[in-house]
Amino acid sequence: MKPIVVSFVFFVVFISQFGLAQQKKGTSLLDSLLSEKKYEKAQAELYAQIDQLKKSNDYSTLSGYPYYVGKITLENSDRQQAIQEINTFVADFKERTANPIFLQDLYAEIGSFYQSIGLHEEETKSHKTALEYALKIPGKPGKKIGKGYYNLATGELREGNVSQAIDNYKKALRYYKSDPGTNFLDYYFSYSGMGTSMYYASKIDSAIYFYEKAVDNVAQLEDSPMNSYYRPALLLNNIAGLYSFQGNTAQSLEAMKKSIAYNEKFLKSDAEAYKKTDAQKAHFQYIDNLAGIYEKLGDYNKQLDLLMYSSRGKQQAFEAGHPELFKSKILLGNAQLNLLNFKEAEKHFSEGIAAIEKLPSTFYDWSASAHYGLAKIYAENRQTEKAKQFYKKAATDFSRSSQDYYDPIVLTFFEDASQFYAKNNQKGKALQLAENAYEYVTKHQGKNTLPAFLQTVNLAAVYLEIGETEKALEYSTNALRTFEDQAFQRKNTLDSIQVEFNKPAAILVQSQAKYELKKGRDSVFLKGLLGNLQEATSILKRRKQFVAAPENIKALIEENNQLYDFAKKLNIALYEKTQNKTYLTNVLSLHETSLYNRIRSRLNLREQINVPNVPKTVLIREKRLKEKLSTALSKEGLSNYFEISDQWQAFKDSLKANYPKYYQMRYAKIAPTLKNLKQFIPASTTVVRYVFIEENLYALVLTNTEKSLRKLPFKNVQQDIAQINENPFNVAEIAPKLKNLYDALWKPFENEIETEKVIIIPDGELYNVSFETLTPKRIASFKELATNSLLAKHTISYNFSFLILENQKKQTDFSENFIAFAPQFSSEMKTNYASTVTDSLLMDQGYLTLLPQPFSIDLVDKYAKKLDGMAYVNENASKDAFVNYAKNHKIIHIGTHAESNNISPELSRLIFAKTTSEEKKDENFLYTYQIYNCDLSSDLAILTACETGKPSYQAGEGMISLAHAFAYAGSESILTSLWKIDEQSSAEIIAAFYDNLQNGLAKDQALKEAKLAYLSKAEGRTLAPLYWGGLAIMGNTATIELPQNGFSWYIYAGIAVLAFCLFFFLLKWL
Repeated sequence: MKPIVVSFVFFVVFISQFGLAQQKKGTSLLDSLLSEKKYEKAQAELYAQIDQLKKSNDYSTLSGYPYYVGKITLENSDRQQAIQEINTFVADFKERTANPIFLQDLYAEIGSFYQSIGLHEEETKSHKTALEYALKIPGKPGKKIGKGYYNLATGELREGNVSQAIDNYKKALRYYKSDPGTNFLDYYFSYSGMGTSMYYASKIDSAIYFYEKAVDNVAQLEDSPMNSYYRPALLLNNIAGLYSFQGNTAQSLEAMKKSIAYNEKFLKSDAEAYKKTDAQKAHFQYIDNLAGIYEKLGDYNKQLDLLMYSSRGKQQAFEAGHPELFKSKILLGNAQLNLLNFKEAEKHFSEGIAAIEKLPSTFYDWSASAHYGLAKIYAENRQTEKAKQFYKKAATDFSRSSQDYYDPIVLTFFEDASQFYAKNNQKGKALQLAENAYEYVTKHQGKNTLPAFLQTVNLAAVYLEIGETEKALEYSTNALRTFEDQAFQRKNTLDSIQVEFNKPAAILVQSQAKYELKKGRDSVFLKGLLGNLQEATSILKRRKQFVAAPENIKALIEENNQLYDFAKKLNIALYEKTQNKTYLTNVLSLHETSLYNRIRSRLNLREQINVPNVPKTVLIREKRLKEKLSTALSKEGLSNYFEISDQWQAFKDSLKANYPKYYQMRYAKIAPTLKNLKQFIPASTTVVRYVFIEENLYALVLTNTEKSLRKLPFKNVQQDIAQINENPFNVAEIAPKLKNLYDALWKPFENEIETEKVIIIPDGELYNVSFETLTPKRIASFKELATNSLLAKHTISYNFSFLILENQKKQTDFSENFIAFAPQFSSEMKTNYASTVTDSLLMDQGYLTLLPQPFSIDLVDKYAKKLDGMAYVNENASKDAFVNYAKNHKIIHIGTHAESNNISPELSRLIFAKTTSEEKKDENFLYTYQIYNCDLSSDLAILTACETGKPSYQAGEGMISLAHAFAYAGSESILTSLWKIDEQSSAEIIAAFYDNLQNGLAKDQALKEAKLAYLSKAEGRTLAPLYWGGLAIMGNTATIELPQNGFSWYIYAGIAVLAFCLFFFLLKWL
């Protein structure tokens, strides 16, 4: 299942503040009463001041009171009454004066009130009226008219009317420049608004220009909480958004954190209460934006944590019906969708849409995002008709929101929706969306440009999907002809290089189209296509060094997967034509290469990999060169691009010479020849390597002497894998599934397996299958699994890669036997942690809900004594203790919770005990990418505790990355669980496993015997595979030298001394 990331119309909520009228005399008391929540007293004071101003005919001051009339009435009554009171106030005001200066200020303040309660349509209407009065002022003062256009533009921008907003911001600036009375603050507002508008129009360079102009003007303002904290916070927020858009996530994260810090300083300052109202709202929006940056980093758990924090804060700060509440719903839906928690995502999206429909204003951008999210959910769940319905709604909303401007998010939606419609036989809609996107970019940016190239390739892909193969060939060929345009090469040198890096997608579509159109595919033709793919894969390898943004990494991985899948398909076709087994070796080689490319690409997202024995100065140099590479194609010209490329190559050469292990892990060429398979496969062992190619599943069966390929009927059992643990205790439901899985995944080649020992290397969702539980005959009870299953017939171990077998003959001697880390997560531990958190919104709620693990404590205490080892338990089982003390042991036992992240596998993590240290109390997670920093030298690492974050039906990318990290860190094998497993049953099995290891059994045999022993004793529901089938050994399965029978060496020594003394005593007595 592919990861899903829904891009939102507002990844960053750009905030353009309104040019509110200056605070009027007397309103400071009203602000104070509002902040103290003395609403009735505020009402009395409000009308007393209004009466006094009416008597003195002070309409200049009185024009600033609509905001307070609405705000105070709202607190004492409701929204409807507040609006009614404002209308009454306005009618009375207009009877007293017709001065357009006062009336402009009056309607600007009304607009400010509507903005504060989220009624943006009414807000815009008020600012239109204010502008009409400004244009009636004698002499047409530029500053007043400019302010009118500015406020109107900002209201329009909030409604999503980008094109109209840009026009009015330009008019505001034109009028401002005509009036020498315009000040730095006026320019600051307008330049900031223009910057925001340009972002939404996808004009990033222009956005940066206008934000820099805003920075220049805010620096000229006098020192005050507003100018020193609030306004810089707004600018940093918007600049962080631009950095993120460009893929500079590290700079984006830094800017966003500074923005939040500035805003918090403003909220703690002595600024007036009414000014803090917007800052309080912005505070939560900034946190939402910070979550968005973590989304781009692929850290969806962190994204969800921050959004939940923000949502809780909004519920306390805002009244029911406030727009910020529905925005949180939709953002939470997006986070849950990223984590593939479809039910939670559907709930949040639906609640967000329902809340929008109750509001009088339109929020097309947010509605589009929610409808898009629901469309993706239903598409993934194969609810095609529902998906069509919501794609249609999303398209309508995006169209209303974007009007004449298609930003990258809208274009991405068009591409995704066109592919969906194409795959579901909606030819007309697919072509309409793809052609709309193509026509838009060619009209606005020209035909020979990078955006036009990308849309041409998408159109070709749509034609291929709907079966119009000749059209697909035509458009993919046209896209590739871009490189033949000499004018394009001369005028757009940097663009041509970027097009070159996107060339593989066009090559793939062209090759697939040629394959489908060719009737007689002989070996010469197939080899020709393979040659074309070789060019594409070479480009992708070069491109990897320039990719930094997480979404680009995901796209690169997807392109790699598609290319390698088609290359594997061609090799299988060649094997079937020629029966030359070299092509089977090529399939295996391509598959392993693809696997390691995915691992490497994801590691490149993480800057915190500080590998032991590689100096920090080297890693800093690596980081800086990568940052330069990621922007080399957009800054300082072509000469800089080539210069940085040369520096990068020289740096890699130095790594290869001085730090070969690190170079091998991250940069060495991955092209395993595998010509001599015999050297990889242990004696008396069969290796079964499962390989998905597109939607088809194959099994490569390999021994010391033979290799064969079998296509498997996977589609027959795909649903069985998904449903195997839905009702895990019902034998009648599970038995036929276990038999079906055996028939599909094992029976086609069972006669080729003549050895007892089998190494299984799964692929995709097969990582969720416990092969030992598969049965050649249908069982009537779970007890029969002890005699009628692959567990009974074979000794099975697992691996994540064929290449890892190369190192299994190596084994290191470790002097220390055993070390364990087992935080129990008891109520006392959680209470102690909670008592240290002063802000309830910052509480780690996930930590408080972790299941206690008493059996793990008992297990590690017992075997720490039997094996003369050390056990760190409860609060002592911290991340620091693990990092510092785990190395150089025969066995590392990790009895804690783990979360396998199959969406961002490098973010799979181990959860340790919280510490009481203020600095480190939240540093209790050890992520996969951080494991590369550790020394975990050991014969065996055991990680069998409950998985709290992995849904039952996902591909095993998280496990692959975790196993790879442990292998790199020095663990020769790992015992882990394929799914969430019962703590008590796993403790029983591991105890028997340890005893078997002490008795000299190999690891795979020791685990098999432990499972059989468990089955012989278990009763009732605990016999179900859910309780024991998930435990799996991966890696080197050789024996471990441990003290036998649980006696430590000194007990043996004591017995020897006693025997020696007894011998001499008897000799003397005799």
